[in-house]
Amino acid sequence: MNSDVEALAALDLGNIPEVLVMHYVRAVHMLQNAFVPDSNVPLARYTKGIGRGKSASATGARGFMHESRRVQHQDNPFKHAEEARAFTSLPSAAERASSPVPADIAAAIDFALLQGAKRLAGWRRHVQLPILKDALAEIADLETWVRQVSKESRPPHVTRVADKISLVTLALIADSVRSPDVTLALRFKNGFQLCGDIEDSKMHRKIDERTPSEYLATVAHLTSPIVSWASLNEVQRKCAAAALTTPAATRLELCRVTQEQINLGRMSTGLTKEQLCQHLWGKRDVPRDDACVPIVPSPPVSLRFALWQNDKLRPIDDCCNRNVGVNALLHLKETICPISADWPAIVAAHVWERANKLGKRMPEMTLSLDDVSQGYNNCPAETEQLLCMWDEQSQSALFFLSYVCGFGNAASCVFLPSSRIDNPLYSKTLCHFHTGLY
Repeated sequence: MNSDVEALAALDLGNIPEVLVMHYVRAVHMLQNAFVPDSNVPLARYTKGIGRGKSASATGARGFMHESRRVQHQDNPFKHAEEARAFTSLPSAAERASSPVPADIAAAIDFALLQGAKRLAGWRRHVQLPILKDALAEIADLETWVRQVSKESRPPHVTRVADKISLVTLALIADSVRSPDVTLALRFKNGFQLCGDIEDSKMHRKIDERTPSEYLATVAHLTSPIVSWASLNEVQRKCAAAALTTPAATRLELCRVTQEQINLGRMSTGLTKEQLCQHLWGKRDVPRDDACVPIVPSPPVSLRFALWQNDKLRPIDDCCNRNVGVNALLHLKETICPISADWPAIVAAHVWERANKLGKRMPEMTLSLDDVSQGYNNCPAETEQLLCMWDEQSQSALFFLSYVCGFGNAASCVFLPSSRIDNPLYSKTLCHFHTGLY
């Protein structure tokens, strides 16, 4: 397939009018002309190498951050790192430092050093911005066509969450930077998969996958109708019991924040178990056999609770419950590998090395952290996610349907757009020399 249209084709919209495809390809080439010179080499879509070991999320094992607490040398960072390495399969800082800086970042560094700050700012203003505006104008008719064609096939809850997000622009960026992840726009069209066999975005470290038999053995108790409904009832009971020991102010604030989500169309109103069954099966009880035994499993449910951070309440969806949580049902093929604190130092060292070779003065560098406000809140879920939370008005533990990626769902980290689309674009258009923490 033509690399200029892979992400567009992945939207699965049928036969797109040829004239609209022609304008889209033109926009791809225009956007590539706005890149940092040589930062688009190589243009072939790259793939991440095979990683080492199994992730904590994929195996249910404890992660590195937890296991590293077992290290005895807490007062010696060098000995601590050496011993902690035995508890993880992630590459060490020394291994990362010996790896070459990616080609697009290396090109951005050279370009910035040769231009200097003032000329670089002028280049962005007078060269990049006009091209970017022209590229967006080039796809305007295609955007209208895509909205019209996808309207009927798109799940209603996905439309409510992501209707203002341009699918064509996401595809345009992915095709322009030759990202290996060509399904991001598709996920904003149909929703992100948060349960079961999760797709490989090809953007993160691959992990050793469980075999189908290993996976089925792990989730057997979760897919059993009798066991899963018993677990759901237990979550509801624990939610009600926890409310008795939770300060009233915290309960009220959690309800207020949740109501904001409901008003935004990100969540449903609270449901009793009978109302939940009515929503799922059109009857006020779970389908049963002649002996009144449930014949279908309950949806995985996550307990929603509150966590205070700097005087601000953050709702947390506990997806990690081994008996009924969504994370236990995930079959991941990759795991997000956050950039550690040594990465800025590696990039700074490369800048210093290139500045010396080019005869340029080492520039003053600023370290910043990119954060996407309400990132998960704008990523629609493919299927409704079930939460259990205490409701102050009814004085009972109710069930809520969430239509977005959960803050606590392991798959949400893999799908966060800042890691799947922003980073390839930043180094090619903005001369950012970091990939960020996400």
